[in-house]
Amino acid sequence: HPRIRPFVQQLRSAFDAELHASVVLSPSGYAERLAGTEPAHVLVLQLEGEAEWTLARPSPDEPDAPARIDIAGLEAERVPLRAGDGLYIPYGRPHRVDVGDGGNSLHVVVTVAEPTVQDVVNVIAGELARRIGSTERAKRHHVIPAGQKAGWVRDQIAQYCTELDLEAVCAAAVDLRRNGG
Repeated sequence: HPRIRPFVQQLRSAFDAELHASVVLSPSGYAERLAGTEPAHVLVLQLEGEAEWTLARPSPDEPDAPARIDIAGLEAERVPLRAGDGLYIPYGRPHRVDVGDGGNSLHVVVTVAEPTVQDVVNVIAGELARRIGSTERAKRHHVIPAGQKAGWVRDQIAQYCTELDLEAVCAAAVDLRRNGG
C-alpha cells in the first residue's frame, strides 16, 4: 500500500531485521478460535474501529509453540485497541484478536524477524567455505591424508575466528534474513 510502504521503510532503518507489513480488515463480530504465534516480534497499529487482543503467556512446557494454538487455560491478558492505538507483541507470544459487534476493525501488522542463530552460522560457514576452498592447499586436497586435512581445516577455522569481524557477520546475517533467509 502506498501509504504504508514509507512507514515500513522508516521502521526498517531502525531494525536490523526483516520487516513485513499486512493490512487486516476484520468484520464486526469476528473472533479467532486459535491464537497465532509468530517467529518474529509483532507491531500492531489500529487504524479504524476497535479490537481486543488476547496475549497468552507461553507455556513453560512448550516454549516453541506451534503456529496456531488453543490458549484456553493459559494465563492471558486482554488489550483493547481503538483507532490510533499501538501494541507490541514479543517474539513467539501466542495472540489472537476479537472484534466486537460495534463495527469492522482495520489494523496494520508489522512483523520484525531478526536474524536467527542459523542465519549467523550460515554466514560464517559460507565465508569459511569461500576462504578455505580458494586456497592452493584445498585445490590439492586429494593428495592430503584425511587426518592432515581435518587438522588443517580446524586451524583455518581457528584463525578465521580470531579475525572475525562481528559487525560484518551481523550485517550479512541481516541481509540474509531480509532476502529470505
